[in-house]
Amino acid sequence: MKKRISLIIALCLLVPSLVLGANADEDATFAVAGFNTYRSADSIIIYNQSGEYTQTNQWGYEVCVDSDGVIVSVGGNNRQVPVGGFVISGHGTAAAELRACAKVGRHARYFEKPATVIISDSFIPPFFTAEYPFNGVNTIRRQDYIVVYNWSGSTNTNQWGYEVCVDSQGTVISVGGNNNAIPEGGFVVSGHGDGADLLQLVMTPGLHVEYDAEKLILSVSYTIESMIFNACSALDTHRETLDSLNARFALEDESVFRTLETYSAELDSEVKKYRDGRITALELAEFIAGFRRRLDSDVSQSDESLPFEYRGVWLRPRETSRAAVHEVVTRLHDMGVNMISIETQYACCTVFPMPEGSLIQQNPSFKGFDALQAYIEECHALGMELHCWMPVYYLGSSDSVNADIAVFAKRLDLFARNQDNNYYDEDGGSFMMLDPSNPDAKAFLLEFYEYLLTNYDIDCLQLDYIRYIGPGAKYDWGYHTCAAETFKAKYGFYPTYDQSAPWWNDWMNFTGDASVIRMVFSPSFSRAFTSNSQVRCILSAVPAACPLISTAASVSSPWQRRRTAPHASISAETRKSRL
Repeated sequence: MKKRISLIIALCLLVPSLVLGANADEDATFAVAGFNTYRSADSIIIYNQSGEYTQTNQWGYEVCVDSDGVIVSVGGNNRQVPVGGFVISGHGTAAAELRACAKVGRHARYFEKPATVIISDSFIPPFFTAEYPFNGVNTIRRQDYIVVYNWSGSTNTNQWGYEVCVDSQGTVISVGGNNNAIPEGGFVVSGHGDGADLLQLVMTPGLHVEYDAEKLILSVSYTIESMIFNACSALDTHRETLDSLNARFALEDESVFRTLETYSAELDSEVKKYRDGRITALELAEFIAGFRRRLDSDVSQSDESLPFEYRGVWLRPRETSRAAVHEVVTRLHDMGVNMISIETQYACCTVFPMPEGSLIQQNPSFKGFDALQAYIEECHALGMELHCWMPVYYLGSSDSVNADIAVFAKRLDLFARNQDNNYYDEDGGSFMMLDPSNPDAKAFLLEFYEYLLTNYDIDCLQLDYIRYIGPGAKYDWGYHTCAAETFKAKYGFYPTYDQSAPWWNDWMNFTGDASVIRMVFSPSFSRAFTSNSQVRCILSAVPAACPLISTAASVSSPWQRRRTAPHASISAETRKSRL
C-alpha cells in the first residue's frame, strides 16, 4: 500500500496540525509540529525516547504505539513512551482529531521528513509520496517563494533562504545554504521565508524529488532507495566520527572499527539480494530498520560523550504529603532545575521509614510519610535526577529535638571521643559524630547504606561530613580505643594532644585515613575491614539488587587539615581513579 500525502503550503505553515480524513474507519494523516519538545496549542508532537515520560499537562490526548506500530492505548497525558515505540500527543483541535480516529489495534507510523504521522487500519509501509506546490522554474526567488533552478552554474541567491540539491537521479544529496552549485543533470529547490521553512520541514538527504514544470508541483518520495542511501550515510558518519576520535584520543580498542566493517558487509549483502530479486523492498526495509538500530547501539558506544549540565538545588525536605512534594518538584522543574539533592538525614533522623529495630529512625515529624520515595517518583516523572545528600559521620546534635531517639542515645560507644574521653565538646559544640576508626560504627553505616541503596531508586549518593569534629579551643578528637591501640602498635606509644610533638603529623594522617570511605564498584555489595596503619571501610556503590548509581563527595580543604576535613584524601583517591 502506498500512501500519498497532499499538503498545501499555506495550511502546512499556518496550521499546526493538518488532518486529512479523521474518521475512525478512514486513514488519517497529521502534520507533526515537532519531536520530543513542548506541546503547544492545537499541535501534535511525537515523543520517541523509550521509557521516558512525555511531561505534558492535562490539556491534551495521547496515543501510545508499540514497537510493531500498533496502537496499544489511548487517552491521558504524561504517558510513558513504549520501548521501541512512540507516543502521539495532541492538544486542542489536534487532540479532538486524535480522539476521533486513534483506536486500540489500529496502526500508526510517523515520518520525520516530511514531519507527518499516519493512522490506518492496516500495516503502513515505510514509503510515501508527498506533493507540494512551488512558484516557478529559473525565476527570481521572491518572498516566501519556492523556485526550482536547473541551469548550469549556481542559483545566484542571497543568504536569506534555504536550498535542497538534487542529483541527476532525483536523489537529495545535500540540504541547506544558498547560492548552491547546481548538480550536473540535476537541480536545486530554493526557498525563501515560508518556502524555506517548508523545505526545512520536509527535505532530507536520500529523498527522491521530481517536479512538474507545467503544474508547478514538487513530488517528494521516500523509497527503498532512500532507505539504502540513509543506511550508507549512517555508516559513513560513524566512520568519520571514529576516525576523528582516533586521531584525537588514540582509541585503544580497535574492535569497533572491525564491527563497523562487519555491518557494512552485512548491508551490502542484503542490498545485493534485493537487486537480484531474492527479497522484496519491504523485506529489505525491515532489515534496514533493525540494522540501523543495531548499528547505532553498537558503534555509538564509542562516540564522544556529550557534555551534561547539572542545574541543581540542595534542600532539606519537610513536606509530609505527596501533593506538597509534587508542588516543590514541579516548581523547580519549571525553573529549569534538572537535579534535586535532598538532605536525606538530619535532626538525628532520616526522611524515610526505617525497619523496626534499626538504630536510626525516621523523623517523627513525617508521621510515616516516605518523603524520599515521593521525591524520587516526582523527579523521575519529570526527567529529573534525585540525589541523596548524606552526612556520613555526623548524626545530629546533642541538643536536637530528636536527641532522645538518636543513635547516640542508644549506642554512645560508636561516637568520637576527645583526649579526655568525652563525647562532646565542653567549649560549646554539640555535634555528635561517629568515630571513623570504630569498626562497629562503620558496620552500622554499611548496613544503613545497604538498606538505602537496595530499596530506593536514587540517581546519586552524595557524601558529606566524611571527617572528625572540628577542633575546639582545648580538645582534639579521634581517641577511640581502636585508633589508639593501632597507632601504638606502629609507633610504640599512645597518642596525646600535643601539636608540637614530632609525631603529630603522623597522628593527623593516621586518623585522617581512618575517616575515608572508599567506594569500590563491584557486582555485589561487599564489606571488608583492613587494619595496618589505618582502618578502611570498603563500600560497594553497586549492589546486585539495585541499579547503577553514581557517587559524589564534598571536596575541600588543604591537606594540612586532612584529619579534621579529610576531603583532600578523597580528592587524591579520585585522581588515582579509585573513587
